Amino acid sequence: MLSETKSRHAGKKLIIYLTIFSMLNLVGCYYQQQMNVNEFDFSKSHMENRPIKIIKIDSTVYILNQYDYQFRDDTLFIQQKLIMDDNIEKRVWLRVPLNEIQSVEVEKIDAGNTISLALVVTAGIVAIAIAIYAIAFPDISI
Repeated sequence: MLSETKSRHAGKKLIIYLTIFSMLNLVGCYYQQQMNVNEFDFSKSHMENRPIKIIKIDSTVYILNQYDYQFRDDTLFIQQKLIMDDNIEKRVWLRVPLNEIQSVEVEKIDAGNTISLALVVTAGIVAIAIAIYAIAFPDISI
């Protein structure tokens, strides 16, 4: 009976730790990487499923999801949604040659910081659990 209770508590703790670790992994640490247009590979950016920020030479800024643009023959085609006076939505494609693009920004995952954050939070949880256990059961050594 006692071992069954301990294993049930151990299972609950494991689920809690995994849930916290998974949440940290989802939140993660990100950074913005800015590059010139020649460094960015538009053909592979669709696979990352992250928005990209296009900054033109004339300071026009476009924030695009993976389905909002296509790349062909050194030209970026940007799909833009326009709402007309009668609330009708119209989609148009803008043609932007690469030589008109000043820079591209992409959100990247910082794996090192994400892992560090997860380890620090896990260590903190374990330290708190040990402290609570030591306070609750002062006669038992850990």
